[in-house]
Amino acid sequence: TGELLNKNFWRATVTATIDPALSGAVVSGVWKDGSSASCTTDGSGQCAVTTNVRTKTYPIGTSITFTVVGVSLSGYDYVEGQTVVLVPAP
Repeated sequence: TGELLNKNFWRATVTATIDPALSGAVVSGVWKDGSSASCTTDGSGQCAVTTNVRTKTYPIGTSITFTVVGVSLSGYDYVEGQTVVLVPAP
């Protein structure tokens, strides 16, 4: 989702869900602007990553992508599924 913070920035948020729903998995990825982010899943197998986006670089009405590059949890192997998420600006 995209949320307007002020005229200079908006916030992009991606909620990742792993299947099966396990807590403690680390989801890591890269935003289109090159910044990396990671989060750790809760008991429902979900976590969120956010970034503040400059409206000068990604104006209102455009979008930014987040690409999942890995999921790690001891005893499990990552099987790639949907890895690219498009977040539209507000």
